[in-house]
Amino acid sequence: MALGYVSGGREDWRVRMRRLLRFSRGTFQERQPHMSDEKKSSGANAAASDKRYGLRLRKYIDVVVEDPLSSMLFRGAIADISNSGMRVIVDQYLPKGSKYTFTMKRPPTLIMRGEVRWIRAFENDTFQAGVQFVEVHDDVQKRLDNFIDLERQRLTSNG
Repeated sequence: MALGYVSGGREDWRVRMRRLLRFSRGTFQERQPHMSDEKKSSGANAAASDKRYGLRLRKYIDVVVEDPLSSMLFRGAIADISNSGMRVIVDQYLPKGSKYTFTMKRPPTLIMRGEVRWIRAFENDTFQAGVQFVEVHDDVQKRLDNFIDLERQRLTSNG
């Protein structure tokens, strides 16, 4: 299986993704409700809203995305991650509701399955996608939780 390259070699992709993300250091951010969220929660379908709130680690992590149906591999970058999901930037359109395998290329080097919950056009023919983790084994979830906790401690002690 060949890994698809967008334009040029491996280094081109990393430089391009870093420019797109524009994150100098990893930081934690708690998602706050927006006005559109308040409208949804005040309506009759408050339970149907799948908006998630919680702590997200803004950290650049290279990721390989595998489509299990076609066995295609392509590259992406995690823009932020939490215990239940992540926001990734990819150069391929990922249909909402589809499931993929995500392999992190840097620590915590986890392999996780995720379902695309939303997708938006980003910059330069790339897309941002919200991914919710599915079918997570207990040991993998524990490693992810430990990684996020360690990063939180490291960032709050430095800042």
